[in-house]
Amino acid sequence: MRRLDEWLTKPPDTRWEASLLNGLQLASHVYAAGVRARAWAYRHGVFRQIGMNTPVISIGNVTVGGTGKTPLAIFLARYLHEHGRHPAIVSRGYLKEGRGLVVVSDGRKILVRRRRAGDEPYLMARSLPGVPVVVGPNRAIAGYVAIARFAPDIILMDDGFQHLKVQRDLDIVVIDATNPFGNGMTLPRGTLREPPSHIHRADMIVLTRVDQADYLRELREHIHRLNPEAPIVESIHAPTALRHYQSRRDLGLRRLRGARVAALSSIGNPAAFERTLHSLGAEVIEHRRLPNHYLYRRGPLSDFVDRAREMNAEAIVTTEKDMVRFPPGFAFYIDVWVLEIALRITGGEEHLSRLLALSRESAAA
Repeated sequence: MRRLDEWLTKPPDTRWEASLLNGLQLASHVYAAGVRARAWAYRHGVFRQIGMNTPVISIGNVTVGGTGKTPLAIFLARYLHEHGRHPAIVSRGYLKEGRGLVVVSDGRKILVRRRRAGDEPYLMARSLPGVPVVVGPNRAIAGYVAIARFAPDIILMDDGFQHLKVQRDLDIVVIDATNPFGNGMTLPRGTLREPPSHIHRADMIVLTRVDQADYLRELREHIHRLNPEAPIVESIHAPTALRHYQSRRDLGLRRLRGARVAALSSIGNPAAFERTLHSLGAEVIEHRRLPNHYLYRRGPLSDFVDRAREMNAEAIVTTEKDMVRFPPGFAFYIDVWVLEIALRITGGEEHLSRLLALSRESAAA
């Protein structure tokens, strides 16, 4: 199955594809003009923003998927919590079942199933004991509910850079250093939600996967030209554990050394996942890259299991995001290993003090 982002960035194979891509490019210009007009309307007060009595930190990006927003949200929530703050996360709950607002976690336990929560909010709730998670299409209402029920001293608004209706005290933009701006075109011809120049609105830039980037210095310089004021924080996606899916036991990362594995992922940046497996010493003999947020079904999953067994793979290796979308009770008939990762700051950590200052200001008020 060819991923949409791969199809958009490769040269067309047929005249029909070329015509379609030309049409999409025209639509991209219209889309970009609309995005610019909307940003202008909010900036000049044509559209009214909604403020909250609690500081809001927005975590977002300018591309579709795969930059590392979820690991960053988990890192920042844990960072704040460990420094004595009381954060809550609000998120849209992309592709969740049902409508309306949902309290995914009250900070003590998870209250809904994964499908009702959405993939990322469910993963955040699993990873963050002590941090409430609330999802809803209206981030302002979700924020008000979080404030009323849990009295946080700071709100982390996941995927909030384009959600201009809510006022924010700090705008963090996440950029994947291995693929910062896709093919340079906005939707639907490319994967940009906004033109790259719009990162001038950001108060802080977080670069992810800097250890895998080929032109990091040039990227830093380019970002600085687009936004000379925003500090740049650098990070990597560090592997932290390898767990056996069926038994939940910790195998240790060394288990990947020399192992013949089949990689299975439906995430925004599957190539980065596979590079990580190689860096840990695994021999990836087969890989399956499915669309982001793919809902696994038994038939296609069985086909991949059969393929992995035919190639004498020792195990299928997947991600935490993929694991929670497997069909309940599915019998794999092959070992499945789940690689867990966490965001680790490698440069600019001193700039994170701005987060703590926001919550201190709230407490003083």
